[in-house]
Amino acid sequence: MHVFFIRHAEPDYSDVTQRRFIGFGRDLAELSERGIQQAEVASQNDKLKKAQLIVSSPYTRALQTAAILSKNLRLDIQVETDLHEWLPDTTFRYKGPEHFLELMKEVNKFGGEHNGACQYKWESYSSVKRRVTDVLKMYSDYNSIVVVTHGIVIRQFLLEKEFRTVV
Repeated sequence: MHVFFIRHAEPDYSDVTQRRFIGFGRDLAELSERGIQQAEVASQNDKLKKAQLIVSSPYTRALQTAAILSKNLRLDIQVETDLHEWLPDTTFRYKGPEHFLELMKEVNKFGGEHNGACQYKWESYSSVKRRVTDVLKMYSDYNSIVVVTHGIVIRQFLLEKEFRTVV
């Protein structure tokens, strides 16, 4: 099976920030106008014409990207909960960018693998790879799929020097 990973297009967090959403509420952010254009451009990539299905993260920014791809490629979308973004806070109280910077310092200190010495409760990178691998196995009968998901998720499957996204 050939998998085309596409990182969601650029989101606009202004509405969810104005509403003071935290945790999963932040994942309701829609695409920015620029993001919509990015998804339109990505949908014109000839490599994607080989795909048989789009499989998407349930987060708004990914679903909106997948919807644009679906419209232009004339492919169905299957939503998979386990394609969600890496969880920076498994207590679901993540507050926003400032909190994220603190978490990332710890994630980098421990190489992305959570252990008993960690102050924060974040999802380990190996856990991300396991859950997404389990999703991909469900589509092994397809020759080619497009997977719309998130940067940290995609990086678990590619070497850093190979990390490029269509969007």
